[in-house]
Amino acid sequence: MIAYEIYRRVLSGDDRLLGILPERRRNPQRISKESVMRWARLLINDDMTEEYFKENIYFIPVRWAERTC
Repeated sequence: MIAYEIYRRVLSGDDRLLGILPERRRNPQRISKESVMRWARLLINDDMTEEYFKENIYFIPVRWAERTC
């Protein structure tokens, strides 16, 4: 399973995990950096400027083991 960890850069250098988005789309053509960042924008305060968002919010794709139940 693929998931995206959404982070916010902070001045202290210890970036903050904001949330995790599990990928549920079956069509990989629909997956893009922009689509993941749109979801990340929902986690963020609307008062954040678009410039600040682009400079300080990022995601890391991670692979999780599938459940074998």
